[in-house]
Amino acid sequence: MSGLANSDKDAVVEEPRKTPSANENAAKTLLSPGIRSVDDLKSRDAIAMYEELRNQKGFYCEPCMLDVLRIAIGYASKEK
Repeated sequence: MSGLANSDKDAVVEEPRKTPSANENAAKTLLSPGIRSVDDLKSRDAIAMYEELRNQKGFYCEPCMLDVLRIAIGYASKEK
């Protein structure tokens, strides 16, 4: 997961968990495409992010992750 120390990962994971769809595992998965905050989700493409996750070597991305991404991006886009 992107070279962060474990303590840093724990702190960073809390931010994406603010979205209604991201449980702890989903929030940790969001670290891979560079998501560090809810703002990082704004203007991202859910399908492109899902494909990026699916194409990571040695990583299995559940099909439901696409729904998680869509909900999280929608939430982020409505945040002020």
